[in-house]
Amino acid sequence: MNKRFFLSFILGLLAPALTWGQVLNPPNSLAITGGDTIVLVWKNGDPPVPNEMFFVVEIKKPNTMIYEILQYVARDVVTYTDRQFIPGHYCYRVKAINDAGDSDYTNEACIDFMPKIPGTTVLAVTNGGEKRTLTWTPIPGALSIKTYRRETKNGLWYFLSYAGNMPGLFDDEIATVGTVYCYRLKAYNWAGDGKYSNEVCDPN
Repeated sequence: MNKRFFLSFILGLLAPALTWGQVLNPPNSLAITGGDTIVLVWKNGDPPVPNEMFFVVEIKKPNTMIYEILQYVARDVVTYTDRQFIPGHYCYRVKAINDAGDSDYTNEACIDFMPKIPGTTVLAVTNGGEKRTLTWTPIPGALSIKTYRRETKNGLWYFLSYAGNMPGLFDDEIATVGTVYCYRLKAYNWAGDGKYSNEVCDPN
């Protein structure tokens, strides 16, 4: 076997061991964009060390002075989407971790976040006799869902209940057999209420 080839082969096998325990170059260039969510993007260490185990994303929430761990992110993943619902000033930083310890932090990146008014969705209703099941596609940015009901298409609307946006399911278990009910819903968050969904009437 060619000696040069053999040496290159051995060094290739030893490369992970040689970098194992190497202090990490810190991730850098943390940037933020805001919309319905807060999106963080950063760059790996320069030059990157191949044995980082994971990244740690930390957050400093509004009216606080202390960072706390928000999420662990897999190695080689350099983005994270944070879903906040309360408006305010949010700050973030990121570090890498391996067996040698923690890297330094990235720059601090902050954003004044104001959630957008949530959109609407398409409602469907299934008749279950003494129960009606409402289903809808979850609405991005919604804190919760307000459900409404009326008897017949000419009745008065009244608030029925709050429902979780995920997974888009609510059972009305106080329905009466033989009564026609109509339903609609809307999402809300700290920015306000979204528009009503379509109205669905379910004859028994």
